[in-house]
Amino acid sequence: MKQEYGENGIKDFLKESLDSYLSSRQFSFKPERSLMDVETGQYIWYEKGSMIMYDLQDVMGEDRVNTGLKSFLDEFKYFEKGRYASSEDLYNALYAVTPDSLKYKVDDGFKEIVLYENRVMDAKTTALDNGKWETTFTLNSKKIYYDDTGKEKLVDEKENLVDVGLFGEDETNEDGITVKNPFYFELMWLSSGDNTFTIITDKKPLKAGIDPYNKLIDRNSDDNLKSVED
Repeated sequence: MKQEYGENGIKDFLKESLDSYLSSRQFSFKPERSLMDVETGQYIWYEKGSMIMYDLQDVMGEDRVNTGLKSFLDEFKYFEKGRYASSEDLYNALYAVTPDSLKYKVDDGFKEIVLYENRVMDAKTTALDNGKWETTFTLNSKKIYYDDTGKEKLVDEKENLVDVGLFGEDETNEDGITVKNPFYFELMWLSSGDNTFTIITDKKPLKAGIDPYNKLIDRNSDDNLKSVED
């Protein structure tokens, strides 16, 4: 899907996966299991699983993830090991190819129940004399670990990789898909709490965003974008 429609085009799939996962976990009568331990629950192994895998290839590259998947396949193909592969074997194959700085992503995705609370606090822009625009915006990032009863277990105080962006009006591509129009877009290490940035762009941005493509499992993704004030 990414190769066919691009990152912009896949955003609707990611948003739908996110909303389906959040809705299903809210009304499930069974304790939630991690992706590694889940046996029943499509909203975990499909909706959440698709988001975890997309995020992994996004932060460390599609080729590296494919290398891990190939090693997993080669190790267990044709039943040569005499046993079927488990989810732990898949985790181990991906963990082995992941850079140390990103191993937390594999652990969060497979072993933990993690929800983000990311939101844009404020955003203001000013026209410069050279025709460019200077925008200052504050993003609040929070990552929470939960136990299988849904109770908050830990608030992560470490930095986490999160997309940050400034955008113009949405556009429609040749396939009729509504896509975002980024003037500035970076994957950045954000501290827990408020993070303030000042960015200069060639055009006047209309929206500021944190995780604007919904790659992370955010409890409320509706506040990930905010209009920029003059």
